[in-house]
Amino acid sequence: GGDEEYGFKHILIRDVAYERLPKGRRAELHYRFVGWLSDLPTATDEFVEISAYHLEQSCLLARGVARSPIEPPLVEAAQALIGAAEKAERREGAREANRFYERALELVGEEHPEVAAELHLGRGRALARLGDMSGSFEALGWVVDHAADAGRPDLRGAALVTLAGMEVAQGQAELVRKRLEEATALATELGDRHLEVRAGYVFASLRGDFDGDLDAAMEHLSKALAVAEEAGDLRLRVEGHLRAGFFLFNKGELAGAEEQLRRCIALAEELGSFRDQARATFLLGLVQYYRGDLEEAEQLGVQTAEWLARTG
Repeated sequence: GGDEEYGFKHILIRDVAYERLPKGRRAELHYRFVGWLSDLPTATDEFVEISAYHLEQSCLLARGVARSPIEPPLVEAAQALIGAAEKAERREGAREANRFYERALELVGEEHPEVAAELHLGRGRALARLGDMSGSFEALGWVVDHAADAGRPDLRGAALVTLAGMEVAQGQAELVRKRLEEATALATELGDRHLEVRAGYVFASLRGDFDGDLDAAMEHLSKALAVAEEAGDLRLRVEGHLRAGFFLFNKGELAGAEEQLRRCIALAEELGSFRDQARATFLLGLVQYYRGDLEEAEQLGVQTAEWLARTG
C-alpha cells in the first residue's frame, strides 16, 4: 500500500526495456528486488520461489560481465532454491524439488562445499522418491565422500542412513550394518535425535529382514519411535507407525497392524502427505483382504492408486 507501481501495455515492450539495461545493472536490480520482497509482511516461504528466481538471475548476470557492481549472491541463491525445493517436497512435488536442487548445483558447483553437500543430499533423496536409484546413489555418495571435509558430519550421517535404507532393499546386509554403525555413532556424538531415529528405523529393518528376528526388530523400532514421539517430529512418527504396521503384518498380527496403520494414516493426514497416506492405506487394504473384508480392501486399493497417481 502506498507504493508506486509501473506496468507495461505489452510484454514485448517490457522485454525490450529489460534488454536495454546493462547486465550489471540488471544483476543489481534483481538482488535489490529480493531485499524489497523480504521486507513484506508475509508468511516465511510465501514468495520463496520468486526470491530464488531473482537471486539466481542476479548470479547469472553478475557472472556474465567483467565488472559487476555486485558479487554474485551464490550462497543466498542456493539457500533460496533449497527453501523452494523443501516447500515443493512438503507438497509432494519430488520432480519440482529435484529441478530446484539441480538449478542450485549448477550455480554453486564445488565453490562452496558445505552448500554443495546440502544440495546433493536433498537431490539424492528427491531422486530416490522418483525411482532414479543410480542418480540417487551418485548424489548421496558425493555427500558421504565430501560432507565431513566440508564441516558437516550431520549431512554425512543423513546420507549414510538414506543409502542404508535403499541398500536394505538390495540385500546388501553387511554394507547396511557398517553404514548404520557409523551413522549411530555420529548421532550420539552430535546429539542428533533425528538421525538417531532414522538409523534406528533402518536397523530394525535389518534385524527383521536379514536376521529374521521380528521381535528384536519391533523392539528397536519401538525405541526409535518413542524418541520420535518425545521429540514431537510428526514426519518421523508417521514413518515409525508405518514400519510397525509392516512388521506386525509380517508376523501375522493383523489387528495390531491395523491399529498401527490407522494411526499412521491419521498422522499423515495431519502432516498433509498423500504419499504417506497411500503407503499406509495400501497395506491396510491387504490387512482387510486377509481378514475377509473384500469390499473395504478394494476401496482402500482404489484410494491408494489415486493418491499415488497424484504424487507421482
